[in-house]
Amino acid sequence: MSGVSFAHDTIVGNLFAMLHSQLKGSPCRAHTSDMRVAVSPSSAYVYPDVSIACKDARYIHRGTDSLLNPVAIIEVLSPATELHDRGKKFKWYKGIASLKEYLLVSQDEVLVERFLRHDVGGDWLYSSANSLDDFLALAATPATLKLRDVYDGVFPPAGEPITEETE
Repeated sequence: MSGVSFAHDTIVGNLFAMLHSQLKGSPCRAHTSDMRVAVSPSSAYVYPDVSIACKDARYIHRGTDSLLNPVAIIEVLSPATELHDRGKKFKWYKGIASLKEYLLVSQDEVLVERFLRHDVGGDWLYSSANSLDDFLALAATPATLKLRDVYDGVFPPAGEPITEETE
C-alpha cells in the first residue's frame, strides 16, 4: 500500500525484522508485503503486510511469486484499510486451509488482536494483547512477538504516541 504512515511503516519493519531473525534456521520464513498470497483457486490475490510460510511452503512459479499456503498473516491496521482487513479480507483468509493465525496490529494504540484457528472444527479463537509488557507466542511458528519491540519507535515507554513535537 503506497502512502502509508510513519507508524504503519515502522511497525511492519519491526515485525518483519523480529520474525526474520527468530525464524532463521527454522523451517519457516517471513515474507514482506511484496509477496502476494493466493486467497482463492480463481487467482484472487492479496498483499498482506507480513506472511509466514513453513516447511511445506508452496508458491506459484517455483517460488518466484504468490504464496499458496501461509500459516500466519499479519495486517497492520490503518483508517483506510481496517474495515476491509477485518471483513472481506479476513473472510478470504479463512478460506486458506493452511492458515492457523491472523494478527491485526493497531498503529494508533498498543493493541495486537489474534485470531487462532482450532484444529477441530475450524472455529477461530480471539485473544488480544494491549500492553508494551505483553508478548504473543505464535502458535504456527517458533516465534514470539514482544509488543515493546513491535511498537519500538512508535510509542515511547510511557505509551504516548510519538508526534511531530516529540520526534
